Amino acid sequence: MSSLLIPNYSWLEDPSVFNLGQSSQIRVDPPYHDIESAQCFDQQKRYQKILSGSWKFTWQNNRKKLPEGFEHVDFDDKDWDDISVPSNWELLGYGYPIYVNDRYEFDKNPPFVPADNEVGIYRKTFEVPDEWKGRRVFICFPAVSSASYFWINGEFVAYNQDSKTEINIEITDYLRKGENLIAAQVFRWCEGSYLECQDMWRISGIEREVFLYSLPQIAIQDYTVLADYHRDGSGKLDIKIDLGKAVQGLTMRIKLSDGKSTICENIMDAEGDRVVSENSIKLVQPWSDESPYLYTLTLELWNDNQLIDIRSLNIGFRNVAIRNGILELNYQPLLIKGVNRHEHDQVLGHVITEADMIKDIELMKSYHINAVRNSHYPNAKRWYELCDEYGLLVVDEANIESHGMGYDEECLAKHKEWKAAHVDRVQRMYHRAKNHSCIIIWSLGNEAGDGICFDEAYDWLKKQDQSRPIQYEQAHGGRNTDIFCPMYPTIDACKAYLDSNPEKPLIMCEYAHAMGNSLGNFKEYWDMIRAYPMFQGGFIWDWMDQGLLAEEDGKKYWKYGGDFGPEDVPSDDNFCINGLLFPDRSPHPQVEEMVHFYYPVQIEYKDGNLKLINEYHSQDIEIDVCHRFWSKEKVLRTGPIMMKLLAGQSYEFELKHNDSQYDTNNADIFLDIDVFELSANKKVGSNQFLLYEALEISMHDQVQSGKWLESESTYYYTLRETSISIDKKTGMISEIMKSDQEVLSSPIRFNFWKAPNDNDFGYDYYGKYGACRNAHKQLVLKSSNSKHNKLLYHYHHETLELEITLEYSILDTGLSIELKLNPLGERLRIPRFGLFATFDKPWSEIQYFGRGPHENYPDRKSSANWGTYITTVHDMHEPYIALQDCGYRSENKELILTSDTDSIKISSHQAFGFSYLPTDPESYTIEKRGEKHAHEITYDLCNYLCLDAFIMGVGGTDSWLSEPLPKYRSENLITINQSWLISFL
Repeated sequence: MSSLLIPNYSWLEDPSVFNLGQSSQIRVDPPYHDIESAQCFDQQKRYQKILSGSWKFTWQNNRKKLPEGFEHVDFDDKDWDDISVPSNWELLGYGYPIYVNDRYEFDKNPPFVPADNEVGIYRKTFEVPDEWKGRRVFICFPAVSSASYFWINGEFVAYNQDSKTEINIEITDYLRKGENLIAAQVFRWCEGSYLECQDMWRISGIEREVFLYSLPQIAIQDYTVLADYHRDGSGKLDIKIDLGKAVQGLTMRIKLSDGKSTICENIMDAEGDRVVSENSIKLVQPWSDESPYLYTLTLELWNDNQLIDIRSLNIGFRNVAIRNGILELNYQPLLIKGVNRHEHDQVLGHVITEADMIKDIELMKSYHINAVRNSHYPNAKRWYELCDEYGLLVVDEANIESHGMGYDEECLAKHKEWKAAHVDRVQRMYHRAKNHSCIIIWSLGNEAGDGICFDEAYDWLKKQDQSRPIQYEQAHGGRNTDIFCPMYPTIDACKAYLDSNPEKPLIMCEYAHAMGNSLGNFKEYWDMIRAYPMFQGGFIWDWMDQGLLAEEDGKKYWKYGGDFGPEDVPSDDNFCINGLLFPDRSPHPQVEEMVHFYYPVQIEYKDGNLKLINEYHSQDIEIDVCHRFWSKEKVLRTGPIMMKLLAGQSYEFELKHNDSQYDTNNADIFLDIDVFELSANKKVGSNQFLLYEALEISMHDQVQSGKWLESESTYYYTLRETSISIDKKTGMISEIMKSDQEVLSSPIRFNFWKAPNDNDFGYDYYGKYGACRNAHKQLVLKSSNSKHNKLLYHYHHETLELEITLEYSILDTGLSIELKLNPLGERLRIPRFGLFATFDKPWSEIQYFGRGPHENYPDRKSSANWGTYITTVHDMHEPYIALQDCGYRSENKELILTSDTDSIKISSHQAFGFSYLPTDPESYTIEKRGEKHAHEITYDLCNYLCLDAFIMGVGGTDSWLSEPLPKYRSENLITINQSWLISFL
């Protein structure tokens, strides 16, 4: 058969052409061959044939360089390369991966694309199984980026845009007996690329598994299933089945089972082209993320005693609705503890295996994540099936983002010539996934402005499906969104909305930008979320760093934007490295903070009363409450408590302690609570409470002994085989000798500088704090005096407008150091204040009493419990992919550094912060975000201690505008006081 379609390359730049020759009205759903295989979801489908694997391939940067006649059967492709399908060709050496965030990788001029438009040709031969004879045959390409032309045996059959939804082509009339040929011509860019400006790697190729399948001449072409759960426990099952053509004399059998027995069965005549079945079921188990109960639905088409066609799917009964401004699942308010997720693999790029998907879901469930937004396109079919099975709430999003056009008049959503393309992408999203229980919200797209295109898309989708709300961030709460779903709102902006008597729930589609060392002020978001019923959570950006694995000189590391190709390849550097996980799915330290606030059991304690709040909306849980009263010196009381917590309920009971057991003057007293779900043996809640804080004891009140001796340039003293020297000119400790060995590699100095983390580059960190980098060199010693066991120094810094007092005292327990900083100007602008010391390499073991064991900062410390922790200097380093500040411990009262034979203890009654790293913190300082990879750092012959009275937070609102919250910065500090006692063990 000759095709009626004639391929035209002008389609690549025509917004009205995006879907030709496709069987879009037919569901991509290979049928089963018998009832048994349908009921057990046998993946070895007789009427499906996988075509993935090795294909012949050639590539050029311009189609005019391609050989002619490549689509013909007799074309000789033996000299072509072999390529694995699915894959992205840039990751196999054809062209360069490009990463940009909110702009196009080419000069924008819609609908035009570069003349040198990279193109790959794929060829594959196949045979159709003999048992398919007399059936209709289809070929499916589930995802091809970006524009693609298709030929069967030399005949042109279809054209497609939309890189993330199925290309379904009936090829029955083009097939031959024996060997057949599929040829696909794939272009890197087309005018559809203007609608695919997502924050991800811009790479090309056939990205999902290709397959053939066949249908009988009369078949179930499509079906729409609505399984509604009613408040009284009953269910309603509405099914619409499309047969594609009018039929007579056939029977449709619809059966619902729970794996043990048939719950509902309906046998009806199939007359006409559509079958409608409405079924009421007296009692059903509801589906939810907490209890993903699924039924098996089979659809059978019969002709007398002959089974013609059979499909099966898992369905869950659930009810999703917004009532009184609150999103509910099964009539209970939802709390969205979500993440955004790109389809990304550190080796394969956009090619995701089922093992990857399962690993993601299992990790999400273990981290108490209950919802995921498919950012920013429909995902692989298997992902939805797994989310149904495991219980993960999904926001499914259309493959639309035109961020690079901006949101003003250039915005494509405002232009009617782009309307059909917008609506088509929303329609494809809906039809392919409409029957999945896991999808609770549809999203029209991401960062594509707003206008008539989205008005029409919303209206179409709302007409098709009233069982789910629709969201669109750029509607800003307007007519074409049912949810106010801003991205990266500040805490103040959220409060302003919630206090405005809103009608729509607030669910942040993106928040807590987790780029590098981030997720500060997560506590402030969740304190507000739990305070306002209409603030129902959000989706962290994002799940995983989009790094690509590389190896250099035997060292493996991850590449990001700018690491591929010549310097003129456009790049947004490491802005794709903004996940909770590394690309190998190992967690960043900030995951601990997320888990702390995502725990389903929240814990409060006040005045001897413990309150447990079960945030599961439908799940009662049997729990073991493990509690421990303790101080640094001893555990005072411990024990388990068994109980049952009802869904959505709280339980309060007395958990008091005997004050006489405690030395509250000299010890910090803590209560640790850990809650475990007994049936799953997993932690579902955790919190720590400081019951009593030890009194601060002035160094002046401690026993003083010894006196300072002096030489011409130095004050010094010796105590128990340890001598300390103070430089008279600087007031700094210049030497510590322990057992005749030098401890320090250089004199101790003041420190005002923190190497920037990724978030700091968003708000002109160097402009605000750059003067602090070498501020210790500009300090002026204004005065000094000595008296017996005391040394007192006064400093002034003109540029930073501050003064410092430093006092040393010799005590019988060691050397006390007291620091006081007073701002002289209106605002103090420093990222850090403390002392900096360089220790010889043998001093590599660390023990500390403080918050840990993981890295924590002033605005990211809720998950870090007080305790005694032992580690090494190398383990303090966090290998963030792009080099930045790392390894901090924010609150401590004791730090012990140990060499092979000796130890130094630094203690205080005031909490202090520290980092202890194997590389000079100056090495972590970069001028431009993403300038240096973590693997480029080299370990020195020294270890570096930052001992701090103050450090600013890491921030977490976003990475391009917002500073850490004011309470985690220095501007409002009236003074800074800190004391330490250095003793030698």
